[in-house]
Amino acid sequence: SMVAVANSGGTVVKVFDSASGTMLHECRRGADRAIISSINFHRSGRVMAVASNHGTVHVFGMRKAGDQSPTAEDWVDASNRKSSMKFLSGLPKAG
Repeated sequence: SMVAVANSGGTVVKVFDSASGTMLHECRRGADRAIISSINFHRSGRVMAVASNHGTVHVFGMRKAGDQSPTAEDWVDASNRKSSMKFLSGLPKAG
């Protein structure tokens, strides 16, 4: 299981293993300061979405060293040209 935290400027999100405390990933959300309103993991643990007060959602693919599993880009259904965000349908709804 994982836990994610953002820095006070909202520009960096770090992901830690919740059992060991080991940092697994460090993701840069952007250069402009932001208030992070939500961080969600896909149930697979391979995708993280970060929402901010800028009205944007940044999606990060996460992979362990040597992992050949599909990334977020691999999950997009090529037959659905109207939505490149279909893979996010498994994320919990805010509210």
